[in-house]
Amino acid sequence: MFDSWTHDDFAQHVYNDDYARHDPEYLEIRPQQQADLICNSFPEMREDRVLDFGSGLGLLERKLLSHGFTDVTSYDPFSHPVPPEGQFDTIVSFEVFEHHPAPFDLFDQIMRYRKPGGALLFQTLLITQEILDDGIDQWWYCMPRNGHLSFHTPRSLTLLAERHGLEYGAFNPSLHVVFDRAATPRWLASFLKQ
Repeated sequence: MFDSWTHDDFAQHVYNDDYARHDPEYLEIRPQQQADLICNSFPEMREDRVLDFGSGLGLLERKLLSHGFTDVTSYDPFSHPVPPEGQFDTIVSFEVFEHHPAPFDLFDQIMRYRKPGGALLFQTLLITQEILDDGIDQWWYCMPRNGHLSFHTPRSLTLLAERHGLEYGAFNPSLHVVFDRAATPRWLASFLKQ
């Protein structure tokens, strides 16, 4: 169904004024959780030029700036549609991968903004064989009204990374990273040494 939808179709039927009514944590709770995660787990990221790709209303940018980050840019094709300039040390993309009907296109677009040696930190919940066996329509994360229409496995995310000569890793089933092992940002280097 969604394969033939245009940007305008998604804007009209999904990313509209009713979006927050169907996803109430979108407005305040998730941006605060994401800022807390970054500030507490990756404090060295404050030194980076950071792009929040798929930023929604740009609330994460505001929260990071209030925590001492100095160079954060928001980009969202629906609410901040002006493409950012230049490349970034770190790209964060929270709850975006499940929203795009063409994962290769999305990943290629994100990677255009990655500075050599930069990394992508992103969040999307992985689909498991158990979920498939039970029926994807029974999975709470499968929410077409909110635009959740693409789901990933570790293998699919590895394939996306490898297309760009990069590596994929996961901190847990929902928090992931794509990076170049030969040149990584400081916030990631300490984790790779563990």
